[in-house]
Amino acid sequence: MEKWSEFVLRKIQELEQEKGRRVSLEEASKIFKVSRPTLSQWISGKVAEPSNLRIDDLAATMGIEVYDILGYASPEPEIRYINRNWENLPEEARHQIREIVDRYVYKKP
Repeated sequence: MEKWSEFVLRKIQELEQEKGRRVSLEEASKIFKVSRPTLSQWISGKVAEPSNLRIDDLAATMGIEVYDILGYASPEPEIRYINRNWENLPEEARHQIREIVDRYVYKKP
């Protein structure tokens, strides 16, 4: 199985192929929405992998395969869709979604 550091390097190479030029770590870190030092640590292997709190964000910028590389189950497509668009929802819509989840999961009226 591909290591996290290898995966990150591959994603940077894919960026370079898309752009037709070299991509700096600074530019890659902005695209992946992580700090440059974090990206450097991942590449060097000093930090083996990201915390599980970041996985959904990384999947949004690096691709769904992030879950496979890190050994996590990939969320259902509907959950990924909601997660990707959550920030664009008005607060009232977020509240309604929470109420629906509570109603079905916790059997609240």
